[in-house]
Amino acid sequence: EALLKGVTEFKIEDGSVPSHLLIHGALAFPIAMNDSHQAFLAAAHYGRGRVVVLTHENFFQASAMKTFILNAIDWLDAGRGGEVGVASDLQDFFTLLSKEKIPCKLTDLEESLSVYCCKAYSDEEVEKIHEFVSTGGGLLVAGQAWSWAAENAEEDAIAEFPGNKILQKFGVGILGDNILPTSQPVLDPDEVISQYHFRKAFSQFQQNLEKKEALKPPYSSWLKKLAQDSKVFLRIPAQTSLTIWSVQEEMAELVLSQGVPDVSADSPIKGNSEEMVLINMAAELYDSFPDVQKQLRASNQNLPEMATSPSVTLQIDGRNEEAWRSTGLYIPPRRLATLHFPASAIAANLEVQIGCHTDDLSSAAELKRPPLVVKKFKVKKTTVEVSSLWGGLIYIVVPKESTFGQISVTIKEAVQAPFFRLGETDTSAWRSTIRRYPAPWAELATENIILTVPAADVHHMDNPESLLSIWNKMMNAIARLAAIPATFPRPERMVADVQISHG
Repeated sequence: EALLKGVTEFKIEDGSVPSHLLIHGALAFPIAMNDSHQAFLAAAHYGRGRVVVLTHENFFQASAMKTFILNAIDWLDAGRGGEVGVASDLQDFFTLLSKEKIPCKLTDLEESLSVYCCKAYSDEEVEKIHEFVSTGGGLLVAGQAWSWAAENAEEDAIAEFPGNKILQKFGVGILGDNILPTSQPVLDPDEVISQYHFRKAFSQFQQNLEKKEALKPPYSSWLKKLAQDSKVFLRIPAQTSLTIWSVQEEMAELVLSQGVPDVSADSPIKGNSEEMVLINMAAELYDSFPDVQKQLRASNQNLPEMATSPSVTLQIDGRNEEAWRSTGLYIPPRRLATLHFPASAIAANLEVQIGCHTDDLSSAAELKRPPLVVKKFKVKKTTVEVSSLWGGLIYIVVPKESTFGQISVTIKEAVQAPFFRLGETDTSAWRSTIRRYPAPWAELATENIILTVPAADVHHMDNPESLLSIWNKMMNAIARLAAIPATFPRPERMVADVQISHG
């Protein structure tokens, strides 16, 4: 009530593009969220202190937020009537507080302050801030993480964004996505308590699965958001707190007990379903928790058996533009393959990629395959072990403008896949053996295009040359029409997918 006094709506103005929040702490709660259950204001209790989180620094002086911000300062002060410290890069906010006759000063964090206001873009004082709040101080912090996420694509915002290193212990995280400008009516304080909250949603989901009971509203309407947040929560470093570690353990136990749901064209799932939540949990656990991966690999769950090739050595072209290099090998779901690279290749910034179906189906209303099935591994040492929950064809990804030359790669415990390259593959070998290799995906290649199709579609094909010759002519015609060299910088790829994200 104190935070919402006199506030009639929360309006995100066009000049601000905020992130949204993962609210996971037992003592953290949303203040404002949109119709997609994306919170953009939140608060928390921590120790004897309090925290309010804004998802854009412009909110500090946004006229539409003024009443709420002043309420927040008062709530954080908790009746002490103490001094408010304002970070030096918030001069305009300091001026606003001064005009409101609130005792304040521009300063770094000091123990004597009652409330401290800062942006979420530095983690230099993490321990000091935690100590300040736990001993009774109030913290008003603001920032968005989507621009940081765009500049740091290899990092997880929930784990590495500076502001999240401050906020994780408070049970709040700023996500690396943005939300659109919106105007949301202010809810009654009792209604705020009943809004989506990750821990509450997961706890109810867990209980209902174990009891084999269907979720009821409002929990059933939270499943899509819970599926999204589950992946993110599992990326928070477990050492952050015992509570986070404990919940991640519960998530692992739930997946191991329930199994990984099937999803296919014959057995589609809804995007807002219990199956979608379990699939997202399972995928993240498999990729990030080695012990869970080991247990999931041990439980075959009726996965098809495929004969693996003990060892295959390939020559990979490490030159030209960024490109995937096909290996003609496949790794089955939950199997482990090993790749051996020469020591000289470690400096080449190569990656091993499993899978070629790159479309992200996370937003689909119905899914005919898992939402994300491609997994990459950086080549940082001579021996690289790879595994995927979903399996897929194995590729070596050569970085842009690489001039490394030929690279010898030995791959063990993978499955051979049908692969035909025009002008290189022997047609008699194709007819007698190659087309019937056991992998479920096949590739047909020319110099300028590679077709990836279900292997069942090529088992009957006696000679791919006639088909690929037509494709070769088409690609040459495209090159002439575009007035570019006949040989493309890299071959184009066409991948047959049971479902795409758009179109």
